[in-house]
Order: sequence, then structure tokens, then C-alpha cells
Amino acid sequence: MGSRKRSSGQSLEVGDRVSFKFAGRTVKGVVIEDRGKIGYQGARLLTVRVRRRDSDDLVLELPADKLKAA
Repeated sequence: MGSRKRSSGQSLEVGDRVSFKFAGRTVKGVVIEDRGKIGYQGARLLTVRVRRRDSDDLVLELPADKLKAA
């Protein structure tokens, strides 16, 4: 599930590692939920967890087309 590399054009799944731009830099996280096509104009939203060393994890809902397989 999460160990396969995919190009950004292929569908992401729960467990996949992803990267995306956040606060001016590229960060990495793991897809923890597929929310479906509930975003603006039917965009597919994914919930991503970003682990941080010095504070609580970030949990974000992001459009799938803004994520890249990492």
C-alpha cells in the first residue's frame, strides 16, 4: 500500500507518502484518509498527517492534485 512509488498523475491511496508545498517549503506526510470528491468543484480531498519533532503532528485536508508521491 504505502511502499509503492507512483507518479503524481496516478491515484494516491491511504498509507502513501506524499510531499507538498506548505508555508513556503516542501514538507512530507502520509495520507491517512480519502475524503472523496467533496472539495471545490468536486476536487478530491485527502487528509495528510505531517510528523513534527518539536510539537504536535499537523493533520491537513488537501486537494489530491496538490500532492506528489514521495
